[in-house]
Amino acid sequence: MPKINLTTEPRFKGLLKDIGFRKREGQFVRNYRESVQELDFGYGSKNEKHVRYYDCLCAVKFPQIDDFASNLDIFTYGCYGQIGYMMPQHTFVEWRLAEDDTDEYYREMILDIQHAVKEYAMPYLSRYSTLQEFVWGVEKKEFNNSFDPQAVPIAYYLLGEEERAIKYMLNRLRRLDNYENSNCDMAFVNSIYGVPPIAETKSSGYIDYLNFAEKLINGVSFKVNCDEIITRIKEIS
Repeated sequence: MPKINLTTEPRFKGLLKDIGFRKREGQFVRNYRESVQELDFGYGSKNEKHVRYYDCLCAVKFPQIDDFASNLDIFTYGCYGQIGYMMPQHTFVEWRLAEDDTDEYYREMILDIQHAVKEYAMPYLSRYSTLQEFVWGVEKKEFNNSFDPQAVPIAYYLLGEEERAIKYMLNRLRRLDNYENSNCDMAFVNSIYGVPPIAETKSSGYIDYLNFAEKLINGVSFKVNCDEIITRIKEIS
């Protein structure tokens, strides 16, 4: 099905090249300021033969962060979102392509995808194309949860804002370590009814982020106070 394989179809590749995106492996990428903008076209068939429903995941990555993190054996990404949520309808968007589509319909669909990328995805991705703009977006809750919390303190560190890097990691660890806010309440209720207490455990998310924080603190020389994070690390060692 050569015509509906968007990642290899020449006309579609040409339309994206016209707006600055080149094919790299299974994605389309564009270098812009401090970032690499990525378009990842996934698809499903919905049990229809010879049909593909394409959607587009748009992402911003930062080579500075990636290079820094790789030296510490840390994998990072930036921020991302499904293209439909960058459009006025603010909902999931996909395009249906079938092997028996007319050439006119196919042309209409790929032009529509190009239009969506140019008018909505590119302005969104470009808005967060520097480290400063990325952390600003996190601070303003622009991404909901569609960003990498490991990339944030690294961005702060690279910007020379060590105190904010430590503060961000501490705030995230405190949120993940919700034992006192939830489990302790349940432990109190259980004690009333004679239910035996369970051993305190930390969530996998907490442990994973603490392991990341440990790698970051051990990998660089912070000039600000890291005592609380170090104490938390010792608690699970």
